[in-house]
Amino acid sequence: MKNERQLEMTFEADTRLRERLYQDDFTVLLEIVRPNADQPFQLGMLPVTEVVRSVATDKRIHGLVLTGGFQAEAERHSLVDTLAGLKRERKKLPVMAAVSGTGLSAENLSELVARLKSAKVSDLLLVSGFAKPSPLKGDFAGHPGAHLDSTLMLQQLHVQGLTLAATVNPFKYNIADTFLQYYKMARKIKAGAHFFVTEAGWDMKKIQELLWYSQQRNYAIPVIARLRFVRPQEVVPILDGLCPGQVMSREFAAQLQREANVGDQQAEAAQLRRLALQATGCRLLGCSGVQIAGIEDPARLQNLLNEIDTYSQSLTTYKDWLRAWNDYHDRVEMAPYPRHYYAYKNLLDESLCTYNAQHTLQAHNRLPQATTGDRVRYLIADALSVEKRTGSLGRILRKTLCLDASDQWQLAKTFYVPASQCPKGLEEGPCGGTRPDGTCEIGDRPCMYHQCLARARWLRRLDEFEEI
Repeated sequence: MKNERQLEMTFEADTRLRERLYQDDFTVLLEIVRPNADQPFQLGMLPVTEVVRSVATDKRIHGLVLTGGFQAEAERHSLVDTLAGLKRERKKLPVMAAVSGTGLSAENLSELVARLKSAKVSDLLLVSGFAKPSPLKGDFAGHPGAHLDSTLMLQQLHVQGLTLAATVNPFKYNIADTFLQYYKMARKIKAGAHFFVTEAGWDMKKIQELLWYSQQRNYAIPVIARLRFVRPQEVVPILDGLCPGQVMSREFAAQLQREANVGDQQAEAAQLRRLALQATGCRLLGCSGVQIAGIEDPARLQNLLNEIDTYSQSLTTYKDWLRAWNDYHDRVEMAPYPRHYYAYKNLLDESLCTYNAQHTLQAHNRLPQATTGDRVRYLIADALSVEKRTGSLGRILRKTLCLDASDQWQLAKTFYVPASQCPKGLEEGPCGGTRPDGTCEIGDRPCMYHQCLARARWLRRLDEFEEI
């Protein structure tokens, strides 16, 4: 603890990234993945060092995002080790470290942040992390402490002079998941988020939907869109739901396959043009920047940056960009069939770039309805204050009314739906990993927060999803 206090006293925050974002300067970040733990560290650092060295003096890249693929710390070489390995190359660029809540406790988080401060890193991207299927077949239950929710991480760190980024996933195609993401976004803002990074996606309507929702709610907070280069072998895993939070329509996957069939070089060129078009569109739509993921080759990165320069110079208006985007994709449907929910009706319309209260048409907002049985169970559980009951009677009541006999969950906070129904044990709101049909990222059952949402709507307490 003494060493940690000394680090706090001598720490000088690097505020370059935050200052740039709040000055409305479009920001391009490069995502770097830490070396795998199953290979020697120095060997794994070679490609990382090479790509960072290639952009260290390139003024078109404004910062690095160091991730471990959002996996648990134990599965990757540590953030601090990788930062030390990049000490010489990263001097001219601010570095944002992605911290995963998988297997992390509040105490572990404090220790990690102290070490990151000693490495002169003050920009953090906080994520709850991906869940792992249980080795026990049929075991879906979450466990306390399995994941540290990013909202709790924000609350813990927001007074420490850090720049804190949170994630939001707008690529949701059912109404429950869509609004649950936006409700939790509000909660993260109140918890201390300085800006947001989206999950990777290709549907520009969803990027505009997120921006319009933020404008409608008067959220004066920067949004960075994560753009991902996809290798041909990665398309099927995304379609099969093996990349939590990432959604691709079969029409778009078929287009990628057609491009790949022409040849590797042509397919790569087509993808780079698409990413450059996306980056240009994000700027014109109102994003504060983009985070480029999946590019580890310096030559490929330079080609992408050159493409972005070309489109930025030739497509200077929203209408010009929209026509180019539609022409390039020949009206390919980006929403996964049959899920097509959007919060607004006139997205990617030539006549409307930013949200306008008079002209923006909102879609229906018919959230899920609580069943009669659900209402009865809630009323009885609330009347009996089952959360406060102890002993055998308490366990029986919780098991009968809440489907969980333990006393480790804040039942009232989740409308008497225990967080044990979530593999991550999240009590602060859902993650961004659900599939397009609303099922959990590791199972076939719906996200537990759909049930919470239905009860909250019935009780007229939806605002509680935004409170911390």
